[in-house]
Amino acid sequence: MHTAPAFSVGEYLAIPIAESLGDGQWKAGLAISEGQARGDRPAKCMFTQLFMSRDEALKFAINQWQQPVASH
Repeated sequence: MHTAPAFSVGEYLAIPIAESLGDGQWKAGLAISEGQARGDRPAKCMFTQLFMSRDEALKFAINQWQQPVASH
């Protein structure tokens, strides 16, 4: 698993992640934890889209977090 720099979201810490599928494809996601979360296992949310590079996957994870939430 590869990560990008973490950022704060209120009391939570979000870490963009990219995981290799071993066949040249990558999945993007976010690991979410409370504050520093020492010793705690963060929740992990993976997106369904696949990417051809680690950098593309990390960029997607960061951009998805920055997208405004659509109101219903």
